[in-house]
Amino acid sequence: MIASALESGLDWGTKLNNNDSFVFYHFYGYGETTPFGEVSSGFSDYEKTQFEKALAVYSSYIDLHFHEVSQSAQADYNLLTFAEFSSTLGMMYPPGETERAGFGYFNYAGSGWDWTNPGNGGLEQGGFGFVTIIHELGHGFGLAHPHDKGGDSTVFPGVSSAFDDYGDYDLNQGIYTTMSYNAGWQTNPDGLPPSLSYGYQGTPMALDIAVLQEKYGANNAYNTGDDTYYLPTSNGVGTFYSCIWDAGGTDAIVYGGAAPALIDLRAATLKVEPGGGGFLSHADGIHGGVTIANGATIENATGGTGDDFLQGNDVGNVIKGHGGDDIINGADGRDKLIGHGGDDEISGGQGRDGLIGGRGADSLIGDSGRDTLNGRNGADDLTGGGGRDRFEFSSKLRSGNVDTVNDFAPGKDTFLLSKHAFKGIGGKGKLDKDAFVTGSKAKDGADRIIYDKDTGAVGFDKDGEGGNGIKTFAVVEAGLDLKHDDFVVVA
Repeated sequence: MIASALESGLDWGTKLNNNDSFVFYHFYGYGETTPFGEVSSGFSDYEKTQFEKALAVYSSYIDLHFHEVSQSAQADYNLLTFAEFSSTLGMMYPPGETERAGFGYFNYAGSGWDWTNPGNGGLEQGGFGFVTIIHELGHGFGLAHPHDKGGDSTVFPGVSSAFDDYGDYDLNQGIYTTMSYNAGWQTNPDGLPPSLSYGYQGTPMALDIAVLQEKYGANNAYNTGDDTYYLPTSNGVGTFYSCIWDAGGTDAIVYGGAAPALIDLRAATLKVEPGGGGFLSHADGIHGGVTIANGATIENATGGTGDDFLQGNDVGNVIKGHGGDDIINGADGRDKLIGHGGDDEISGGQGRDGLIGGRGADSLIGDSGRDTLNGRNGADDLTGGGGRDRFEFSSKLRSGNVDTVNDFAPGKDTFLLSKHAFKGIGGKGKLDKDAFVTGSKAKDGADRIIYDKDTGAVGFDKDGEGGNGIKTFAVVEAGLDLKHDDFVVVA
């Protein structure tokens, strides 16, 4: 059942009527004539290879298997080429409509169809010629254009013309559906790629996949292990936009470059809203990236060395910022969010999260749920938010490593003190009652944690009155009723 206005905008209303999952295709040879009197110009071996690659891409999303046959009468898809110097790049008839159903015509003189340039031109995945192949094959599966009413389809909300009209929330473009006439990422602030050989969509995208999986079923055997998807780091042949379909395992999107990057682990919602056709992950200046298909789950993300924006989803995520001044947002689920280098902003979202800063001056916000916040090195700003939160201190105590804890609630929240950093503090468990004192200095040799009610400073004295002095490690609100059992010693 096609549910949304976006799905109905792409559903021609018909499908292949195979009794099994096998689809047979035939390449018309040079001079071979169709039953309708058309003569094919034939296919080079390279062109055939690129069609087979496109069909293999489709089969990674849907439960169909493709096999070449030598006779047109045996084929579900009959493919032929022609030469015409016009804007017509190709056409393919959807299943069940006319006697030409399954016949696909491809203009080898069309824009991007570099059939004489194997490995370097627009017929490579992500090139403009490859877009023609996957677009027309989409019609052969029963997909319609988002800008017109092919078959039983509707028009995308807000769309009134085929070109340069992106509709509501800019959903009528190639990064969301390969059936759009607006190929690639038309609204990219960096503009379109400078070449027809790369930088366009190289797969059906999230909205196409949703309709096709409804028609033919999902390929639930595809990528069932622990898979890593790498964002492209450079422009050139082989750089393109794709949609991730992943049927299982614990998976990650990783960026290994230095440019600022955005990684978004949320799947396409299929609704008329931002993210309806997918949330694009990409690096600044690179004409390629990924979205995630509806129904697929990618758990983890790792950024590069630049200033990245990393967004989680509603399962338990492990998100690592690596270098740069990163913004990391969790969502629902029990997340582990790690800033590493740079001055990072980390928010936990819903759920019981672990937030870890790094070497910079980080801002950590737990939001709701019982969160654990550890700023590590640097002068960090920590806010627990709702829930019973824990503020962990595990790094070496030094003058520049003092964190501000904005909302510590005695009797509810807890300081976790590492025995490694707080040497001689005592055994694991709640801090010994005699090891805590309120005031500006230790009062006897047993005192270890000192809270100055006048300033809010919380410090450690490794020998009490022994003369070594206090090393402040946190600042909380002045005048709190802190007690020894607000502190727990951990390994």
